[in-house]
Amino acid sequence: MDQENKKYITIEGGLDFRKISKILSDNGFQMNHATARNQLISAMEKLLSGLVEEVSKESLDGKPDAFCAIKQKNLVNTLLKTQDIHRTLGELLQDAFYELSPEEKKVEQK
Repeated sequence: MDQENKKYITIEGGLDFRKISKILSDNGFQMNHATARNQLISAMEKLLSGLVEEVSKESLDGKPDAFCAIKQKNLVNTLLKTQDIHRTLGELLQDAFYELSPEEKKVEQK
């Protein structure tokens, strides 16, 4: 199967969606693995859409058009299917978490 048609991303280390859903369910947030995956993809899509929109504004002097919006959506969909973006976002989130003060971590973990 070629890289472009690959349906699932595999990343070394970390938790799979079944483990994530079990942790959430054990803590009172009933969730199956498909829902956990869909929530992650939805959040990543929102984040990437904002980033792509900002970069497009910069490169088009703040005047994106309808065709640009279609290209942006295609770019976001392409990015969501690449292992590198998943790995990079995971590393950024981990780094951001470790930068939190102990008090902020307590709030984030509740």
